[in-house]
Amino acid sequence: MRYIIAYDIEDDSIRSHVAKVLEGYGQRVQRSVFECELAENRMDALAEALKSALGQPDVGNIRIYRACADCADASFGLGEIVQTVYSQPCTII
Repeated sequence: MRYIIAYDIEDDSIRSHVAKVLEGYGQRVQRSVFECELAENRMDALAEALKSALGQPDVGNIRIYRACADCADASFGLGEIVQTVYSQPCTII
């Protein structure tokens, strides 16, 4: 399943930590937006890692959107677009 993850975090240290976590799971497509192709068990692990990285809920927010195959295939961008390429879904536990 493809997930789109966006965050809005003011604290530089926390924002950097969240980005580092996400870099281990997917591709950055904008400064605060990542696309991740993950099996459900990996999404659970990512959600826990992000919760830990965020620490307090009042320091910012992270939004996670599921993009079904049809929605992901129908997506498009304008401007400088980072092309995401997934050779195969990530199923590492």
